[in-house]
Amino acid sequence: MVDEENILKSRILIVDDEPANGTMLEMVLKRKGFTQVETTTSSRQSIAIYEEIQPDLVLLDLRMPDMDGFDVLAAIREMEQDYYPPVIILTAESDPNTRVKALQAGAKDFLSKPLDLSEVVCRCRNLLEMQLLHKQLIEKKDRMQQMVRDRTAELWTANALLREEIAEREEIQTWLEKQNELLEMVGQGGSLTDCIERIRQFWKTFSESSSCVHLMDKRSKSFQVGFNWGLSDQFVKKLEDLSLRGESSSFHLAVERDETVVDIFPEHDEFETEYSHLVIEEGFAAVWSTPIKGKENRILGALDLYFDHPRSPEKIDKAWVYLISRLAGIVLERTSAEEKLRRVNHQLLHSEKLSAMGKLSASISHEFNNPILGIRNVLEQISRENVLDEGLQELSLLAIEECSRVMKLATRLRDFFQPSTGVPEAIRLEQSVEDMVLLQRNDLRKRGIILERYYESELPMVFAVQDQVKQVVLNLVQNAGEAVPEQGGKIGIRLIRAGAFVQLQVEDNGTGISQEIRGQIFEPFFTTKKDKVKGTGLGLSVSYGIVNNHGGYIEYESVEGKGTVFSVFFPVFNENSSEMIETFSRIERSAV
Repeated sequence: MVDEENILKSRILIVDDEPANGTMLEMVLKRKGFTQVETTTSSRQSIAIYEEIQPDLVLLDLRMPDMDGFDVLAAIREMEQDYYPPVIILTAESDPNTRVKALQAGAKDFLSKPLDLSEVVCRCRNLLEMQLLHKQLIEKKDRMQQMVRDRTAELWTANALLREEIAEREEIQTWLEKQNELLEMVGQGGSLTDCIERIRQFWKTFSESSSCVHLMDKRSKSFQVGFNWGLSDQFVKKLEDLSLRGESSSFHLAVERDETVVDIFPEHDEFETEYSHLVIEEGFAAVWSTPIKGKENRILGALDLYFDHPRSPEKIDKAWVYLISRLAGIVLERTSAEEKLRRVNHQLLHSEKLSAMGKLSASISHEFNNPILGIRNVLEQISRENVLDEGLQELSLLAIEECSRVMKLATRLRDFFQPSTGVPEAIRLEQSVEDMVLLQRNDLRKRGIILERYYESELPMVFAVQDQVKQVVLNLVQNAGEAVPEQGGKIGIRLIRAGAFVQLQVEDNGTGISQEIRGQIFEPFFTTKKDKVKGTGLGLSVSYGIVNNHGGYIEYESVEGKGTVFSVFFPVFNENSSEMIETFSRIERSAV
């Protein structure tokens, strides 16, 4: 609806060469509430007045000297190219041709002289109302168009680099189709290498570059190249060495700033860094680095694109780089989850094997003990009789001792494979070590390996789960035994007090641990043993977890070709050890 006040505020121009007509019309309109009415008897002056007041309605006499109504209409149309206010023609002529000519010239309505003043007011109100409605529609249309433009701009901004300022609809559609194809490929389990090879077919810029994916090492916060397309192995190795030393690079900055970093390297750089020197030396002139992120924006690594000529990314390039980094994040996290699942399944299988081995060991121990106990009893009875000479008596006692040793060994084997109670208690660490030495001693002796032991006197008790401690000791002794050479190998076991801990040291003169694998030795299923029966890769990983759960820690020192020393620290039993029981209880409950 049009507000009445706005109608009465409309500007009206009356042009009539008869002063009486103009004065009468002005008086009537003002009496009806119109506040802005301008009257002129000069058709020539009417043009200047029109330009000055910009009327909303014109009442125009058709027959006037100097300029008639047709000339005034033509002048108004020339001034107002797009739209001009409605014009009511005032005329005493009844010739239809004149009226048609006036309508063709731009008039909207006619009032016949002599004028009916009530009709004049009604016609003026109707045309002004239509005029205001027309203006409102135009304003509303403009507002709607602006809203559409604003909303469109918001949508483009929300799509970030993917659709920002991509002008052509066809290019957007093509890009979206390729994106959907890649997402479908990832959803079907496609590897990162497969996705990159597919992108090379889509995106010309990528096919013209050499590229790699840097994966962040959680422990050292350095980067290793996990995937490489077109870079030399020597260049990749230098990049990794640079990262290990903490030197600045494009991919470090990309991760630090959480944005794509573009570096253009001039042929002669006065501010040359070790990284830029390395890149220029390899023949590259530009690098684009983008962070790769997973869930909750967790940094996984960085994507690098290397170009042999100076080049900055265009808008579509930014969209592709963003897409690749997101796809890489999805694939890397999925691959990591699949690997974790595989490890868990492997651990479950290994646990089932250990459980079966435990049951078998308990059965064998029982079957061994019964006949050996019978043999020992018979030998004891014979030895008590005075029917044996001194030599046979000595052999009989030796046989009794051997029977006791075999029974003790079977008992230790049964105890080791019994299900863990999971509850820590005060134990003698030296007793647990001796039990495991008993299991390994004969094997080491047959292989010509010397086993030396040193236990510091009056060692305090430690707070631990006994069978878990035995497992740690057995893993370390077995690893040492497999690392040392036969006929000349040495293993040293020491127990000493170390502040609030008892320190277990297992030292060998074996091959040592190479620098390349030191960051992996505590990872599940990592092994350097070719025989997968002997080496599952779980020993150190399980030991690491056991010691951590006990509130202790593991350290090691190794020299390649000379040997390794593992040091395990178990907390001494004290009044605060009850808190550890609650910790282990929570661990046990969470495992159920």
